[in-house]
Amino acid sequence: MREIKICIIDESVEVNKLEDFFSNIPPINIVPYGESQNISGISHGTICLAILLEALKEEKLIGKVSLTHYSVTENREPRTYRALINALQYCVQNRMDIVSISIGVMNRVFAKEINRIISSTDETLIVAAASNDGKLTYPAALPCVLGVKSSFLKSVPRYSIADNPSDGVEVIANLPKSSVMEKMEKQHIFLSEYSNSFIVPQVCAKIVSESLAKERRATKELAINWLYGDVRSRKKSYKFSQAQTVEDDKIPIIQLECKGQITAKVLSRAKKIKSRFDSLLYPCSLVAETIVTDDFIQGIYQLDTTLAADCIGYYQYVVSDSLILVLSRSETILAYPFDFVFSDWIDLKISEICNLILQKFQERDYIEESR
Repeated sequence: MREIKICIIDESVEVNKLEDFFSNIPPINIVPYGESQNISGISHGTICLAILLEALKEEKLIGKVSLTHYSVTENREPRTYRALINALQYCVQNRMDIVSISIGVMNRVFAKEINRIISSTDETLIVAAASNDGKLTYPAALPCVLGVKSSFLKSVPRYSIADNPSDGVEVIANLPKSSVMEKMEKQHIFLSEYSNSFIVPQVCAKIVSESLAKERRATKELAINWLYGDVRSRKKSYKFSQAQTVEDDKIPIIQLECKGQITAKVLSRAKKIKSRFDSLLYPCSLVAETIVTDDFIQGIYQLDTTLAADCIGYYQYVVSDSLILVLSRSETILAYPFDFVFSDWIDLKISEICNLILQKFQERDYIEESR
């Protein structure tokens, strides 16, 4: 089998600092800026590359892979969304086999473009870190990406696979801290507990090892199978176990109350309201009883009726949108503190519904009449 092409997308890298921890460093193609020099401390990109090198050495894979580091920053200036897009396009155009990415964006308006680039090829597996604070993160939440996060529990298997995860992140890893990380922490004085960023390179090395051993190109489904052993018996995650406390500046939640069954027509109408807000530059999430599969690109999520309050509170914390619509029957959710309960909405025009909601929250209501 040919060499596996691996790319790390991260902040700038300082190869000279890697020499403090490795006696022999394999060739690394650093694009587009080249190696950073004379920077104090140690960069996030250098840390992730060091973890990947150590994991590859432990798996005896050096010499069987080609390495590229794509720097989305030069000398640690602020990261930009366009730099991330350029990096993903580079990986697709250069037919990378596996991409380790420990950065991302939380704004869902960018999800569609990121997804379009990644899903344009079936030759590249993207392995991406979830946000450390539990917020929905892209590309980790995308269905074409293998999302990874660290387990807070240390008495669980090395890898657990979440079915239908509420954050789109399938792999929950319980891995020991790498020895090179411990050395870096002592030398550069920092701590890395529970950082999802530093798990991804280790997961990538494991996938590369399995890919070479089985002489098969890594896909998302195969990678899940390799990590967990049996794709048919995945561990079911507790969907809302990691919901956080909502900040004071919380997203408004509007209930679209239904007094009867939620038919396909009613759901379609709720989706049109959501789309209308999106078009008005008020990014909007829809949480609905009748949704079966979460859509992290469109911002449409399943309402778990057995844990309705937890479910709504979870999405209020993790999404980055301007408001959340909850489509539910009146008897499903009792005494939940909605910001606005809209009971008589079903027969109104879409424009009227949006106007009334915006007026409720003192927004400008210049919405043209339309259905």
